Amino acid sequence: MTEYDTLRQELTDHVRRLTELLPAFVAGEGTGALDGPSVSVADLTRAGLVEYADPEPVSVSDQLDTDFLQGFLHSAANSRRSTTASGTFRLDSKGARIPQMDITAQRGYGAAFHALREFEERSRRVTELSRQIAALARDGLSNGALKPGT
Repeated sequence: MTEYDTLRQELTDHVRRLTELLPAFVAGEGTGALDGPSVSVADLTRAGLVEYADPEPVSVSDQLDTDFLQGFLHSAANSRRSTTASGTFRLDSKGARIPQMDITAQRGYGAAFHALREFEERSRRVTELSRQIAALARDGLSNGALKPGT
């Protein structure tokens, strides 16, 4: 098997998996989860539910789902709060607002956010593989290492 064939198979596998990674959603009320009761990450830290690992907070309690926390930290509402007047993004996680939900609802949101993160990572890999395989194919066709198949 050539390097081209190997990359082609890897790309095919990744593309197939992409659609499986997208979670199914149902329509919500459309008001935004942050419109209801919420709590700041600073308050969660003071309550002992969150600690800072690296630059971002993580849940240290079974009362708070980490994927739920991370998903809402990177939501558009919290990103808008963290963008400076010059347009520079800086996550202000302590001031970020996280909706108050029971742990069962958090886990549902957390699973969806986790799946979306995997989808994004796989999408980036598909983009990278696409560039690699196109360059390899172009070079192979132009230097004679590859020829059009039947």
